[in-house]
Amino acid sequence: MVVSVFKAKTTLQKQMVVEAQARQHVIKIDEPKELGGTDVGMNPVELVLASLGACQTIAAQVYAKKFEVAYDELYVEVEGDLDLDGFLDKGDVRPGFTEIRYTVHLITNEPQEKVQRFLAFVETHCPVGDTLTKGVRLVANEPKLTAY
Repeated sequence: MVVSVFKAKTTLQKQMVVEAQARQHVIKIDEPKELGGTDVGMNPVELVLASLGACQTIAAQVYAKKFEVAYDELYVEVEGDLDLDGFLDKGDVRPGFTEIRYTVHLITNEPQEKVQRFLAFVETHCPVGDTLTKGVRLVANEPKLTAY
């Protein structure tokens, strides 16, 4: 078994704008204006949804040849239910998603049964989907404080 370590770093820029970096890639994350942000990027929960959709899409591309599934177009729509009261500390409400739903769209001439077998395999081999459905141990290290 080979375990790879993936890393990301997030840095507060201004207000709620966060710069996220992984390897040489950088994205801006923010909240929409109605939540006090400036809306210069997706918010963290939208990134979770986008990560699931991207992971399903990439896994499908990786395994299409193995399953001999050809398609002209592939996209995934993802949505989730989240009660903002949890994030805003308004009552005893969970701050995270209570349900996430996704739909894979394929333009293909393949038989439906074949595509369903293929997508069932993809679903079980998507690391983001696995993390969301089976959970992960989340370890908060000791904070590193620097005086100024």
